[in-house]
Amino acid sequence: MEVRERKRLLLVTAGHAGGRLERLAGAVAEGIAEFADEVELRQQAALAAGVDDLRWAQAILLGTPEKFGYMAGALKDFFDRTFYPTEGALAGVSGVVQPDWDSQKDSQ
Repeated sequence: MEVRERKRLLLVTAGHAGGRLERLAGAVAEGIAEFADEVELRQQAALAAGVDDLRWAQAILLGTPEKFGYMAGALKDFFDRTFYPTEGALAGVSGVVQPDWDSQKDSQ
């Protein structure tokens, strides 16, 4: 029987607890759980994720609320902390950004 290595997906989110982005991340995690024999998920808040997480990942999904036309400060902090240490080392890693354009509605 052939044993295949599972794909490694890093899910990084920068939203407030109980918000729509947290619910979206939960739905992503549930969907990935259906493929647990094929995909390993590492889910981190943007302020907790770091260089080791990026180097571990084969694919990255970033989620952020839109804050005045820009990403959340926590995701910007993640980029600031990890860009130079991983510069050029992530070639071939797939990435997706999921902005929550209507995040301002959560606070109303």
